[in-house]
Amino acid sequence: MFELTSQYKSGIIKLAALIGLLCFFVMGSNFLPKTEPSFILDEEAQCFLDNQELILEDEAEKNKYTYYVNSISDYQGYQLGLSVSEIDKFLAFRNKGGKIYSLIQFKKITGIGQLKLDSIKSQLVFPRSKIKHISAEELKNRKVIKYDLNKVTSAQLYSKLKLPSMIANRVIKFRKYINGYRSMEQLTDVYDITENHLELINKYCKILNVNYEMINVKESSKKELSKVPYLNYKQSGQIIKYLKNHPEIKSLSELKQIQGFEKVNIARLPLYLTID
Repeated sequence: MFELTSQYKSGIIKLAALIGLLCFFVMGSNFLPKTEPSFILDEEAQCFLDNQELILEDEAEKNKYTYYVNSISDYQGYQLGLSVSEIDKFLAFRNKGGKIYSLIQFKKITGIGQLKLDSIKSQLVFPRSKIKHISAEELKNRKVIKYDLNKVTSAQLYSKLKLPSMIANRVIKFRKYINGYRSMEQLTDVYDITENHLELINKYCKILNVNYEMINVKESSKKELSKVPYLNYKQSGQIIKYLKNHPEIKSLSELKQIQGFEKVNIARLPLYLTID
C-alpha cells in the first residue's frame, strides 16, 4: 500500500488551507453593500445643475438685445419682464412728454423692484446726456450773443449753448426740412426737444430775416400748397376742393373742418399762407 510521506502531507494541508481562504473571500464579497462611484451625482443634484445651465443660457440670450428706454413699446416691456402695471406707468409718463435719463428715474416711474431692475439694467439704453442745469444767476452774468437761428451751426449750438449734439443736429436738420425757421415757435416741432433746450435757444438765438414770401390760399394751386412744410400733396388737394365749396372762408382755422385734418398743425399754416 502506498504511504504518504510527512512532506506530502504538509503540502496537501497547505493547499487545502489556501483553497479555503479563496472560497471565503469570494463568498464574502457577495454580501458587501454595492455603491455607485462617488463622482456620480444623484438625480436631484443633476436636475438642479441642468436647470441652472438653462437659466444661464436664457439670460445670455436675453442680454443679446438692448432697448432704448424712451422708445420701449408695451411688447418690448413684456419681453423685458415688466408687469402690466409697470408698463402702464411707464407709457403714461412718456405719453405726457416725459423722458427718462437714468436707472433711478426708471425705477421711480415704473415702480419696478430692485432685483428685477438689476436683472435687466444691462439691456436698458439711456440718453447719453441730459442738458446741464444752468442757474438763473449764471444766465444773468453770461454775456449774451445772439445767433441767427437760420444761420447758426450745429457745432455752435453744441459748443456755445451747450446743447446735446443730438438735439443740435436735429434743430439744423428740421431747419432744412422747413426751408428756414419763420417763428421761434417752430422749435417745439423738433423731435425730443425739452423746455430747457428751448430756453437756451430762445436766450441766444433769434430770427433776423422775417421777410418771407407768402402764398394766397385762394389763388394757389395744389402744387404750390404742397410746398408748405406742414402739408402734403393729398392735403393740398383737399384744401383746393374745400375752398371751391366754401369760397367765403375767412380764417385758416376753418380748415380744421376738412376730414382727416385732425393731425395737421393748423397753427403753423399762417406762417406760409394768407386768405386775402
